[in-house]
Amino acid sequence: MKNFFGIVSLAILAMLICGQEVNAGVESATKKPFAVGFMLGEPTGLTAKYRMGQDVGLDFGFGYAFSEYFVMYGDMLWHFGNYFENRDDLPGSLTPYVGAGGGLEIATKDGRRHDTWTFIRVPVGAEWLVPKPSMSVFAEIAPGIEVLPETEAVVQGAVGARFRF
Repeated sequence: MKNFFGIVSLAILAMLICGQEVNAGVESATKKPFAVGFMLGEPTGLTAKYRMGQDVGLDFGFGYAFSEYFVMYGDMLWHFGNYFENRDDLPGSLTPYVGAGGGLEIATKDGRRHDTWTFIRVPVGAEWLVPKPSMSVFAEIAPGIEVLPETEAVVQGAVGARFRF
């Protein structure tokens, strides 16, 4: 439990320290604010994102976890600046982010202690905004805690791609 609060504290500190820059890569993401794609990891499934501005977005996912349950989640994400913008070896922009959200897990196999869990999570990751085709590639890790019916640590993470429109 102490580690979870330490991670949350670091995420909040990162939001306060990091500057939020206006740049071409992020501006193109706000011109095409909606994105849909897939993710591989824990969970594996579908993902959607809506950029509400240059530095804030909503992220949603639905998938299947290897420990045999369906997962649905929603996160509010804060994006920080634009790193490695318009380099010859990396077209587009790389934007780190941190967020807060929650979700629901539903067991798919009998014999589990519980059939349904709710959780909160703190995703931390980076998104590469590719100009052509209009898409983004991301990697994130999301430590969290199951809050109902019992309290237990949980770690999720995924890599994926979304097409923006």
